[in-house]
Amino acid sequence: MSERIRWMEHKGARILCADYSGLSGQEYLDLIQEFEDELLKQPPGSLVTLTDVTGTTITNEVRDRFKLLAERSAGISKGSATIGVTGFKRAIAVLIRKDLYYAASLEDAKEWLAEQAG
Repeated sequence: MSERIRWMEHKGARILCADYSGLSGQEYLDLIQEFEDELLKQPPGSLVTLTDVTGTTITNEVRDRFKLLAERSAGISKGSATIGVTGFKRAIAVLIRKDLYYAASLEDAKEWLAEQAG
C-alpha cells in the first residue's frame, strides 16, 4: 500500500484512510483503485472509512470512478467520512452523496467514525 492509503485506529475503531489531497488526473484515479483494492479485501461491516479530498480536482471521470467504487463496495463499510469538501462544493456534494459524513476536520471525522464503528 502507498503512504496515501493507510490504516489507523481511533478509540478502538479500525479506519481505512485515503489521502487524495492535492491530486488530479490519473494519479487520483490510480489511488481510488488502490483504495478499492484494499477495501474489497475486508469483510462486510468490518470497518469505517475516511477520505481527504482537500485541494483536489473532481472531474467527471473522477466523479464516475467514485460512484463505481460506492457500488462495488456497498455494505463493506459501516460509515464513511470525508474532509476537505467546503463551501459550494459541499452544498452540491450533500445533494449527490447523502451517505457520507462531511466532517469539519480530521478530529471531527475520527470521532464520528468511532461512533459509527461502535
